[in-house]
Amino acid sequence: MKTSKLFLIFFFLIQLALSGKSQNIENADFDSLCVCAIDRVYHWVTSDVYSLNQDTAYPFTPNSLFTDATMELHIAFNSVLLNYDNSDSVGFAHSVKILSRPGLNYPSGDIFRGFIVNGDHFVTDNQGFIDFKRGGSAFAFRPDSISGKYKFEDSLSSVAEYGKAIVLLKKYNSINQSSDTIAYAESAFELSPSAQWKQFSIPIHYISSATPDSIVVVFFSSSNSGRPTTLWLDDLKFTYPATGIDISDDNSREIIFPNPTNRLIYVASETQKPGQYEIYDIGGALILKGTFENCIDISTLANACYILKIPQNGRPTQNFKFIKN
Repeated sequence: MKTSKLFLIFFFLIQLALSGKSQNIENADFDSLCVCAIDRVYHWVTSDVYSLNQDTAYPFTPNSLFTDATMELHIAFNSVLLNYDNSDSVGFAHSVKILSRPGLNYPSGDIFRGFIVNGDHFVTDNQGFIDFKRGGSAFAFRPDSISGKYKFEDSLSSVAEYGKAIVLLKKYNSINQSSDTIAYAESAFELSPSAQWKQFSIPIHYISSATPDSIVVVFFSSSNSGRPTTLWLDDLKFTYPATGIDISDDNSREIIFPNPTNRLIYVASETQKPGQYEIYDIGGALILKGTFENCIDISTLANACYILKIPQNGRPTQNFKFIKN
């Protein structure tokens, strides 16, 4: 009886892991938010992190890393807003709207466009602007496309304008100490003007057969101008090949739980054989490795997001994102 119960629990966890819920970026439906003095969308960096002085948006300190704590500095007023009073049944209760503000420029004169990018940190370039390629979050999957719901409003409709989306899948290269591009997506006309909620889908194009370790997802309020445009977004998700998660055979299926965790990660598999593991940070640096039987002690790790890799004796390595809290 005990064995049967354990099998049922394991089967449920396997089905949950394969259902696709674990193959998305965090807070993809924008339902995790703070409605407070400074509204905030968790697990997303917004254009509101720039400081503002009248009609000029000033960037942050150049060549710097900004972590979750600094994201309270959302003071470029009204470039990204929470929509938590939406009565539209298609858009649901929570969504975001990203705005372009005419008359707001960077010190260089370039037009300011609202944007959001996934992640809990960001890195600035040598001018103090967010370097999108160096941000994002841990992600070890190979989706075919990104989709979701959107509206796009352009008050100057005499000239065609569109919302803009970019997706970058990357993998850290320890030899070059930089990230290699695994796949890339950029919207063309998918986010065209629409006063009603519509579904969009943007294909992801692969240039490498490698498994990525992180992903960057960026949405801009317009494709190339500073006209008063607004892009609304909700319910982002990825689509995958019909085969689902890349697993070589039934004997290699494994899942991890709980996640997040502060001490132990349990590894459940159909074989329950001892194995080896490696843990990397989101920059691709090896942090911890060893052997395990059914759990891994991560209590010595700093609170952060990591990638757990479990080699499969000649078969594809299993990759899992987890959070130590």
